[in-house]
Amino acid sequence: MRRLAVLATLAACNIGPPPGPPPDDVAAGGSAHATPGGSAIAPSNGRVDPWANPKPPPPAPLTTNDMKPLPYIEFSNPSAAEPAPRPTVFGPAPRPPAPHTIVAPPSQAMRALAVAPDGTAAVSADIGGSARLWPTLDGTHEPVIVPMRRPVALAITHAGAQVAILGIDGAGQLELVVTGVLGESPVRRPIALPRPATAVHAITRGFLVERDDQHLVFVAPGGQLLGDVEPPPGTHVAAIAVQGDAMFAVLAGGGAVHGRWLSVEGGLHWGDETGALPIEPRAVALTPNHKAIAAIQHDDKTSRLVLVGLAHGDVLAQGRDLGFIDPGLQPVGFLDATSVLVRFSGFTMLWHTDEPDGDTTELSEERRMPLAAVAGAQAVFGSGANLTLIDRDGTTRYLGFRIGTLSTFAPGARTLLATDGQHVVRLGTDLRDHASYDLPELKESGYNVMALLDANHVLVQSYSRDTYYEVIALETMEAATQPLYERFSAYDVHSHIAAFITTGKIVFRRFAGKTGTFGNAAELEAKDPSSVVLDGDRAIITAYRDDTTYNEQTITHIKPEAGTLKIESDRQRQLQMSAEGGFIPPTTVAFSRSATSPDGALVATLSAGRISLRDTGGATRWTVAANGAFDVIWLRSGELLATGAGLARVDLESGAFTDRRCGWQFGLWNDRIDSFASAQMCEAE
Repeated sequence: MRRLAVLATLAACNIGPPPGPPPDDVAAGGSAHATPGGSAIAPSNGRVDPWANPKPPPPAPLTTNDMKPLPYIEFSNPSAAEPAPRPTVFGPAPRPPAPHTIVAPPSQAMRALAVAPDGTAAVSADIGGSARLWPTLDGTHEPVIVPMRRPVALAITHAGAQVAILGIDGAGQLELVVTGVLGESPVRRPIALPRPATAVHAITRGFLVERDDQHLVFVAPGGQLLGDVEPPPGTHVAAIAVQGDAMFAVLAGGGAVHGRWLSVEGGLHWGDETGALPIEPRAVALTPNHKAIAAIQHDDKTSRLVLVGLAHGDVLAQGRDLGFIDPGLQPVGFLDATSVLVRFSGFTMLWHTDEPDGDTTELSEERRMPLAAVAGAQAVFGSGANLTLIDRDGTTRYLGFRIGTLSTFAPGARTLLATDGQHVVRLGTDLRDHASYDLPELKESGYNVMALLDANHVLVQSYSRDTYYEVIALETMEAATQPLYERFSAYDVHSHIAAFITTGKIVFRRFAGKTGTFGNAAELEAKDPSSVVLDGDRAIITAYRDDTTYNEQTITHIKPEAGTLKIESDRQRQLQMSAEGGFIPPTTVAFSRSATSPDGALVATLSAGRISLRDTGGATRWTVAANGAFDVIWLRSGELLATGAGLARVDLESGAFTDRRCGWQFGLWNDRIDSFASAQMCEAE
């Protein structure tokens, strides 16, 4: 407990010119086709330099044969006698999102998932109530946040050049959101019903809604109510199945189970009825030709899957007996004419109705995923922060981001270097990742990214080393071991001052980008320091005195070159007691973060959870809530960004967050991924 503390390393604001700006073609929006990876460079002595060999790139996202090649942005290395390794890039790069959208993976586990009837788009909601539109399922468009009222059930369909999403909230009320196909310009509309809704299903022409009083209501994509029906006397609706434009209800009553079609022509009404069906009154799945259903049969000892023809009620195919009664057995939907996704007892499988022995394909990896939907020719699962897609052969692919949070940023001439502690990426002014660097791999272990020293240098520490570090120059991928034997604590990218903790003292050093090294040290005697927070040439240091008190020192005028600093204040504080009776670790009050625009005309300040913009005369233009941001950064172009595990572009006229992003390296991958967003700034207000 004594060593609990809040360690804050805040990214800084405006830094000096980096040693080497990116090429002009990148700044101008140009691109070049990049080749991932690289080969080891053999020095003149003939030996292979391990530092010059980047790790192999991760598996490239999948592309279809008819997909046009997309441009990549490659950050070229300076010319030299031997070519330097190039940064690893990812492809196919997703296409740019719509303007003023919020790009982010889910921040928590999903609780609702729906796929459009044509199988080309999806919508999800997490347990925190935030909804995402997945505009495509081929890796070409990233998910964007859709403002909704904490949906617990969802449905989605395309309506011309728009997407219509219908959600049910915890009170059973409906909300319709109509957006562009990429999630742009969402329009929200509540749909009033006399009774709470319990389920919603999408067809190409709109939505079929189940109410808690057994009434069925049809909602058009524009929000119009197109009638409602109730089950015939003596029956109740046991299940609903939809496929394309077909709507089918399973009705139970009078000791028999029947099926009945629904039609929306001229308003919702009942259509033809089937004869008695030899099935349990539970969930069913319609075949693509609408001539049969996958359903469940029980007897005294076992449950089984059956394929039942709707014309005569005959059993066309039968699955294997489970050997027990399974109340969770449920067909979800058909992937093609003969393959149906089935859930049972928390497991998932594909039943192949054309196999004579009722064979199934167990989906072992995805068997316990709680959310599943079927549309088009694939099953879609909600898995953590990504979507898992499976075809009829059981081939699995993962749609999502490899990076959900970036914690530290270092602005350069026309780009922004960023890291999450493991990956280093180069962002453009569009906030998207245009290059990803695989840093040289140590022979005996991996590494942690400790700090972005400037736009071209990274401080890393080996997993197996506690007392020294390497500085990697991204332009050449050369690593230089630093003669530093203290524990790294904090770095300020504006002043280039780093703080290191060792026995009985704190050491401050300044990083020099031209030489790639740390200079002289200014030292401060400190007994058992636990954390350091830097802001320019100032620092706040926290150190425990005993189990109930701690010291807080404010240090100013830190000048490592001269070996000097000034103690501004030194005071003792009492630890606060929590409601449970334990002590709460001290939380250092962060400095106000201020950054001056490149032309010197404006100053942006983040303090006490608010961002303000004022001119150099001190007149305030606006003040807005920080919405989860913890720093402000000016780009050389004069654009203002707010950072806080994600990025947001700040409108200089109003202070509003316009484009926001909390996810990078998006694609359709062969390997499992799971990168949640953790940035409050990317959640819809």
